Parts: sequence; structure tokens; C-alpha cells
Amino acid sequence: MSTTIAISTSKGADFPLSNSTKVSFRIDQDDKERLEAVFKNIGLNISTGLAILTKGVIRRGGIPGEFFEDPFYGSANQSRLAASVRHDQEGHLIFKTTEELGLNDDE
Repeated sequence: MSTTIAISTSKGADFPLSNSTKVSFRIDQDDKERLEAVFKNIGLNISTGLAILTKGVIRRGGIPGEFFEDPFYGSANQSRLAASVRHDQEGHLIFKTTEELGLNDDE
């Protein structure tokens, strides 16, 4: 099954490009979902990610470098962060100064 991805742009105060257009293309539904997940993991939506990719292709005259997911937005780190928040909310976190940990630079 395929789906259509449409990137809409418009003129006005909210959109600084004076000469913009709409781009639409068909892509496999599974590929679209995977692409959205990758862009989400680097903190972008699909429209912004493709706009950045487009500018990079134009600037380089070809496909620019390699793109990697930001591990901060990855599911493993997000789970770890959520667990840390739960621990804090439940009062399970322990706070110590560097002196209490024996990490004082003055010694």
C-alpha cells in the first residue's frame, strides 16, 4: 500500500519564503512510517526533514553526507528519561554534592 506525502508551503508572515510551492509524491506506507520515526528521533517532522534534505542536495549538488538518529530522541533514552522522572516523582532519587561523593577538586 502506498500513501501520498504532500509538503505544503504558503506565503505570508508565518512563512518567510517568497517563492514557494507544494510538492507531493507517493511512497510506500511502511516507508513513510519508518521515515517519520527517523525524523522524529532527530527532533524533526517529515516536512522539515525533507526541506532540510532538499536544501542540502541543492547546496552540494548531490545527496549530502550521512544522517543519523539523535540518540537523545531514541526510544531507549526516552524510556530511561521517563523512568528517571518516575523515580523523582516517587521520591527515589538521592541528591549529593561533589563533596559528599568525594569528588571535591580542592583536595
